[in-house]
Amino acid sequence: MGAASARELAAQGWQVAVMSASGSGEALGRELGLTEETGGEDWDVDAPFDDGNPMGTPESDLHWAVDVSAYVDRKRAALACHASQPDAAGMLTMYSSGHDHGTRFQDHGRNMLIAAGLTLLLITLVFNILGQWLRAKFRENY
Repeated sequence: MGAASARELAAQGWQVAVMSASGSGEALGRELGLTEETGGEDWDVDAPFDDGNPMGTPESDLHWAVDVSAYVDRKRAALACHASQPDAAGMLTMYSSGHDHGTRFQDHGRNMLIAAGLTLLLITLVFNILGQWLRAKFRENY
């Protein structure tokens, strides 16, 4: 919500919380008499979350790329409508013309498919060798 909406709701008696990634909401919070609670500057982007899970997926675990370059101009135009918001401004910077517009996805099944394929190949090979041996051992000569 915008600053004007926050002021209006606070004036009507609503409890308002202001969040800002860039810190621009601090002045509004002071204006509205809100207590300041910040995530703190000691947040480590490489550290796991409180639940122990990491943020995101390591590049080495990503196996597929999706080309979204046909939609980048449309996304950039949508973000430009919200350019005054810090998160949208950051994404506008990210979607600059030099940025890789591929979105990468993790493929959990790829390694399993390779393992299953190799297992079936080995089983087939073993049965073929066994069949050849049995045929040679028990062949009847007429």
